[in-house]
Amino acid sequence: IDFVATGGYALKNYERYARIRLNKDGMWRVSNPRVAQQYRLNVGTIIEVPALNVRYVKAGSKGAASHGGRVLGKIEEAFLETLTHGDTFMFAGKVLRFEGIRENECFVSNAPGSDAKVPYYGGGKFPLSTYLAE
Repeated sequence: IDFVATGGYALKNYERYARIRLNKDGMWRVSNPRVAQQYRLNVGTIIEVPALNVRYVKAGSKGAASHGGRVLGKIEEAFLETLTHGDTFMFAGKVLRFEGIRENECFVSNAPGSDAKVPYYGGGKFPLSTYLAE
């Protein structure tokens, strides 16, 4: 609470960092309406996570040695880091085979069959079951 009330050790000498004040009733209140407005404008803001382009390549290619084909979209980098070469996952309504990563691109090919080893729901942080992802 001290940090929000005073700005903490480094900023306590600056009035603008005192976001809340203790009133006569012992309740913490916002120091001015502008602070409340600023909070309301920023609450729930979705931050952008690093994402890589998903690009087609020929099946079995290493991706790093190929420029690839068309871009299907973007996938969160954190998800891609969990995959190993050959893993299959669902993206853009297709079952894809992970071929590799190079710079800001993920290389994929069409996977044989219709079952994804690692199901994925675009934009989600948690994988869903294969049936739910479809």
